[in-house]
Amino acid sequence: MFIKNTFKFIARNPRLVLMALIPALPLGFFASPSAIIPFLFNYKPSSGNTLTIGKALHQLFPMHEHPLWVLLLIPLAFVFCAVIFGISEHKMRVGNYGFRNFFQSFFQRMNFSVTALIIPFILVCILYTLWLFLSACVLVFFEFICFKLMGSAALSVIFVAVFTVLLYLLLIWMFSLLLLWPPVTLVSGYGVMDSWFYQLRLLEGRMFKFTVSIALVFFINGALVTSFGLFLGRYAMAAVSAVCFTFMIIYLIGLAMTAYFDLSGTARKDIKIKYYLRKHE
Repeated sequence: MFIKNTFKFIARNPRLVLMALIPALPLGFFASPSAIIPFLFNYKPSSGNTLTIGKALHQLFPMHEHPLWVLLLIPLAFVFCAVIFGISEHKMRVGNYGFRNFFQSFFQRMNFSVTALIIPFILVCILYTLWLFLSACVLVFFEFICFKLMGSAALSVIFVAVFTVLLYLLLIWMFSLLLLWPPVTLVSGYGVMDSWFYQLRLLEGRMFKFTVSIALVFFINGALVTSFGLFLGRYAMAAVSAVCFTFMIIYLIGLAMTAYFDLSGTARKDIKIKYYLRKHE
């Protein structure tokens, strides 16, 4: 249900896809989404020099040669994500984009959405940083035990792959606990903690399906980056990464908004209900 409704929302709102493309283009040049999947595909135990946590972080970090640019682009991505959240909320609740004056509407949507998005965004950044460090520690530990001490490269690859995938699933699960937070705050107007507890109530009995819906975009992006990375050069891969970032942004926002309206039973004004097609109960 979540995946189907999300793709329907994306198909009905191509303007939001174009808006997501604005931060995705520069991000794609300097970073790559779902970097852990191509890392696992290309992983080989280090020979010679001992692998350190710093080297492991460098391998896991989804950034290319200039990480400073990514750190500077994160606020741009945040602003556009906030605006897309705000526009989506207005479209679903009212039935139109509210773009009588583009710049006025842009800053109005940003003003409404930044406060709803800032705390979940900061938490995602903190959790992702902690997850990267934990993954690097796991990589160093199993490579040292299996490859350096036991001399088995195959065992090292197996243990690293299994535990890294488990950590990846943990990251997706943690993300699923936060994604519904912004739309709850935007639409309901609840406070920060009330919104978080309310979204957990909405997800009761639906958490697994919601988490699978989130995992879809991470694994699709990872598979695309891994596949195209086998034969494309740097600049062509930048275009692939930009497309993946665009898909990630618009899919996750669309998923969050459609899931909230579905789970809360809030009427959507952007969908014209054909009552004559409904069966009489």
